[in-house]
Amino acid sequence: MTARRIHLRISALFPCYGAIVLGIALVAFLVGNLVASGVFERVPHLEDEVAYLFQAKVFALGRMYVPSPRYPPSFFAPFVLDHAGKRFGKYPPGYSLLLALGVLSGHPWLVNALSSALTLIVVYRIGRELYDPGVALLATALGLSSPFLLL
Repeated sequence: MTARRIHLRISALFPCYGAIVLGIALVAFLVGNLVASGVFERVPHLEDEVAYLFQAKVFALGRMYVPSPRYPPSFFAPFVLDHAGKRFGKYPPGYSLLLALGVLSGHPWLVNALSSALTLIVVYRIGRELYDPGVALLATALGLSSPFLLL
């Protein structure tokens, strides 16, 4: 079966790819939120996550760093550094800045779920641009099955 015939069959089954892609993105958002709430209890569990959330809270305050505590070893947090009286996360600021939007809204755990949904929409758009809508839809559906995307 040629690629053209496969595309025609998929087009006949799914005349409106956009609605399907939005549905897949919505499922990714809901599952991501369910995992964040039900499995991870809306709190970071790894040291990296703690550092990202710390820095996001600092950014949400409109600052690049906060003053170090009087005796920093008493407030040790992995991957959160104290240098010259300043306390900050060790990672580049990109994800922490994105997470700061969630902190400001009071729902930082939704950032990953929303990012997953938007990622699948971007996967579809790239697949449609480089190949065709059928391939793009397949890539989007396969993306939804990835545990890395949903966690």
